[in-house]
Amino acid sequence: MLFIGLPVLLHIIDSVFSPSAYFSYYYVAPFITLIGLGLIFSWYWTIGVNIFKKLPQGINMHLKRFKALLVTTAFLLFLTVFLQNLLSDALSDGGLPDWFFWLIILQLITMPCMLYCIYFIAKSLKASEKNRDATSSDYSGEFMMLLFLPIGVWFLQPRIKKLFEDRQELSAE
Repeated sequence: MLFIGLPVLLHIIDSVFSPSAYFSYYYVAPFITLIGLGLIFSWYWTIGVNIFKKLPQGINMHLKRFKALLVTTAFLLFLTVFLQNLLSDALSDGGLPDWFFWLIILQLITMPCMLYCIYFIAKSLKASEKNRDATSSDYSGEFMMLLFLPIGVWFLQPRIKKLFEDRQELSAE
């Protein structure tokens, strides 16, 4: 509900109470986007770090790389939100700014970083569930669900919750 519901609710409140479309587009919409991104990256961080702790012995996953790339991706996407606001101002003034090239470079750097983070979470989840190293065919479904997060979260979150409940029950006995 937080990923989808909160941003949609904020957009509805914005459309009802915003003094103008200009105000909404330039001041409120980026804020709502940043809240949504913050929630998504917080969930990725929490899931990635906690599932890593549940991995069976002998599985070689790089938690430090995951953390570094997730922080890098979040920073670059937050920066992109602000640069896109500046870009729309520049376009209304009559042309592409000189730094537009750098905005595209930021997006190209962000994509592989984000794909690695999704790969890390998907493989860790499947390896923890199977209690062995997972192959790419094992976790391809989880990868796609994480890639299309609004739909995938409804299928993945119960499995993640069950994984932690099962492990807690086993350790309590």
